[in-house]
Formats: sequence, structure tokens, C-alpha cells
Amino acid sequence: DVSQDHCLSFSCYPFNDCVDYIRARSHDSGQISSYEKLCRSVAMKWPKDGRLWAELINANGAHTVTMSPPYLRTTEQVLDLSGHVALGKNALHVYQLRDHADFVFTLNIHTPVPSQLRELQDRREHDASWKAFLRSLSTFEFPEFPWSKKVAMVQTGLTLK
Repeated sequence: DVSQDHCLSFSCYPFNDCVDYIRARSHDSGQISSYEKLCRSVAMKWPKDGRLWAELINANGAHTVTMSPPYLRTTEQVLDLSGHVALGKNALHVYQLRDHADFVFTLNIHTPVPSQLRELQDRREHDASWKAFLRSLSTFEFPEFPWSKKVAMVQTGLTLK
């Protein structure tokens, strides 16, 4: 059960949506809402101009991720970095070719979201299927022949010179 493990994800929110959310909550209750509530309430949106990417560097090497446009297949729209994190020092460098001050970027440590749990389950099922396929290649079964009588080798008596 990995539902209580921790994941590392990168998220992106429109700056104005975050400001509007905070202002609305501070007027309603007199206090600013928590970061967790903000993340659940403001829809994620990534830049689509192709000018934003990140590089995670650690003992396993460097892993580069394009963030705009985001190639995310999940409904949560988080960029999961968990599979690329290694024990020890991890450095995340974000590169941009334009001003992205209209976005708020966050690095989050959290329990797995539903799409991450589904992806893990799919990966485990695929691995099990692949292992079963490899096992099937190492097993040979003699086929059943459709002949009703036993067949014997017949010697013709011809001699080749």
C-alpha cells in the first residue's frame, strides 16, 4: 500500500486566480486561507508558449521535463517528479525564456493523488504481464498432432553416392 507514501510534484497556478482567491477569503472570514485550501480551490493552468522547462539533477544524473505546453495526462495536472528523485542532494532548476510572473509555481510534497495511484497500478500490471510473457517464452510444449495413428520413420532403401 503506497497511498500514504510521499510524492514530489511541481504545480502551476495563474497568479491572478491565486490573488482573487486570497482576497475573497480574507474579506469573508478576516483571515487568509491556507496554502492547501488554495491548491484545492484554484485550477491549475500551465503556460502554453513552449518556453518553460525544468531539470532535476541528482546522483542518478539529470532529468529534463518540458513544462509548457505541459504534456500531462492526468486530471490533476501536477508534474510528478517522484520517479526521478534520488536519495541525497536533488537540485531542481527551472528555466524560462519569457517572464512568467503571471504564474505561481509550487513544489509540493504530498500523498499520491488518484492518477498517481492508478499509474502505479497500471505499471505493476504491465510488469506482471511482461514477466508472464517472458516465462512463456522459456517454456516449450510439444504440440498435439492431429494424426490418429502413430507415425514411424520409414527407410526407403535408397543409397546416395
